[in-house]
Amino acid sequence: DKFSCLNGLSIESSAICDGHADCSDGSDETNNLCAKQTCQSYAYRCKYGACVDKSAKCNGKNDCVDGSDENLPECKQYSINSNKDTNGLPKCLEYQYKCKSGQCIDSSSTCDGTRDCMDGSDETKELCKMVQCQKYTLQCKYGACVSKESKCDGVKQCADGSDEEKCDEINLNSRPIDPVYNTIQSTTQSNTRNLCVLPIAEGVIYSYEGSNEILPHGTLIDHHRTVIENCEVGYHKAADQNGFRVCQENGKWITSFVKLCFKMCPSLISDSLDITCTINDCGKPYTNPAPLIGNGKKANFGTAPWNVGIYRLNKVNSNYDLICGGSIISPNLVVSAAHCFWQEGMLSNIISINDGLYKIAVGKYKRDFTVIDNEFTQTMNVESVHLKEGYLGSHGFYANDIAVIVLANRISMSSAVAPVCVDWANRHNNNIRNGTEGKIVGWGKTEKGILSSSLLEACLPYIDYNSCRKMHRYDFEKFITSDKFCAGSSSVLGQGVNEGDSGAGLTFLHSDLYYLTGVVSIKDAIANNSIAVFTGLKQHIPWIRELYNKYTSYASDSIFKSNS
Repeated sequence: DKFSCLNGLSIESSAICDGHADCSDGSDETNNLCAKQTCQSYAYRCKYGACVDKSAKCNGKNDCVDGSDENLPECKQYSINSNKDTNGLPKCLEYQYKCKSGQCIDSSSTCDGTRDCMDGSDETKELCKMVQCQKYTLQCKYGACVSKESKCDGVKQCADGSDEEKCDEINLNSRPIDPVYNTIQSTTQSNTRNLCVLPIAEGVIYSYEGSNEILPHGTLIDHHRTVIENCEVGYHKAADQNGFRVCQENGKWITSFVKLCFKMCPSLISDSLDITCTINDCGKPYTNPAPLIGNGKKANFGTAPWNVGIYRLNKVNSNYDLICGGSIISPNLVVSAAHCFWQEGMLSNIISINDGLYKIAVGKYKRDFTVIDNEFTQTMNVESVHLKEGYLGSHGFYANDIAVIVLANRISMSSAVAPVCVDWANRHNNNIRNGTEGKIVGWGKTEKGILSSSLLEACLPYIDYNSCRKMHRYDFEKFITSDKFCAGSSSVLGQGVNEGDSGAGLTFLHSDLYYLTGVVSIKDAIANNSIAVFTGLKQHIPWIRELYNKYTSYASDSIFKSNS
């Protein structure tokens, strides 16, 4: 028994009103459809009428599509959108520390003398015993670091109170007069524990606003003072301006960057790599994703560190024009679409580049090739382009529309320029359900019909091969070849890919990592919707692996090993 979605898809009738939108347009989970449904005693009834397991209440995950299972008063202590680990606890972000209770706090708040975890697990001997305190700080018995001025000042700043032990023999009045100490003393008498401490952060240089004097890590900062952050030599800066942090009255920082400085990495050319620079994980954005390139929103910098712009030399004006997008899969390989490079009458599927015709730009936010967006931006020469054997353009109905670009030099990797994961064993790509949203970025046309000057981001629901063919008119159906799938919505124009987005990668999240699943291929120009056709990666994995093994020579490549 089938249920027909409003956008033309068909799903099993048993899948309606179950809390999960199986129709990509959500028409199987609406109040009109589900309001009259009766739920069993072991189920929880969503506000709009769907029935989900009773254990779904307040588990930190939206099991009802309207989130009503997480909007209850008893759920306030949980984050509605928090991810969960295998134990069902919130999944903390890369820069956060997970308390034993599952609470997430800033990593810089551990072993600083203050219990930020409600269970106190951020201030324990087990966690802090290996901490090495700076010479200008005092080490608590259990290992935390606090200001040296904390010793016997009458206020417990170590979580275990060890900074106030054995103080009887110390005559506080005999301390030498120190202008700096007196400033801190006058504040600490009333509210010492709420001063802010400059976190120990690799590569970061601190100074007061308007001053060139460097502040040591661990310095106590008065309320409402602004501290400027810069990067040491040998570190990339995440933006083209300095960072800043302002001390609040509660002793916490307001900061402009979660992480400002990233260590520069040498080209990955040998087996003896600088371990602190090696990118061991693929598919990790280095910023928190923005709400989700027609009608897409501006992408956060670093939201897709694997994205590249592909530029072709305009021989008329000698400028480089953006022609397509692509995705980094290794330090010298990029995956894109074959139609970006194919020309009628080509005799070989391998294009050797020795005249600077094509260039690749990584770490780009602005479309303009001449703009160096940030310290991560790199432009690379192309050595060769490999088109999949059998690609014949429109004559072959755009089957095998995929290309691998070999770069002349290796990309310098960092947290902001990194590869996307490849599902080499096809463990994930075979299990994507219709309606599952994938992420894509690009510089294509906006809803106003103009090419975007800045990188845009969108989320597109997955549509499998069979469903996609049924949704298109007869004379376009032939272009949806067996290596294709679709993404987008048939009922709205909304977010989608447009001219200029060709070759961009559509990625899906699996186990907290983004995997490249498809490459933008074609779109029905007549259809009044946002559906685009993608070349699926899974059908071409053996070919990509062959090129990977040929051109990625270093045996210690952890990106490949961790995903093979």
